[in-house]
Amino acid sequence: AAFDAAHDRRLALAMCWVSVGSQVKQLVRVRGITSAVTELSAPVRMRDKLAYQPLSDLDPEVLWATCVQDGPRLTELLLSLRRAL
Repeated sequence: AAFDAAHDRRLALAMCWVSVGSQVKQLVRVRGITSAVTELSAPVRMRDKLAYQPLSDLDPEVLWATCVQDGPRLTELLLSLRRAL
């Protein structure tokens, strides 16, 4: 629906993505998944950007759009990988 762009909410949402990206990065390393799997490399790149850039540089609309557009696809991908294990 809508996103409250308050600083604390942006920080919380960004840290969620950092956490998810870190776990995906670990999964890629442990499983030896190549970086050619773009569905997995994108959240890792997002994590790196969020972890190393000031939050003030982050556009809250881009963060929200990423959640809405990419979150469901990433969830499905991770669930399918989990089922395959």
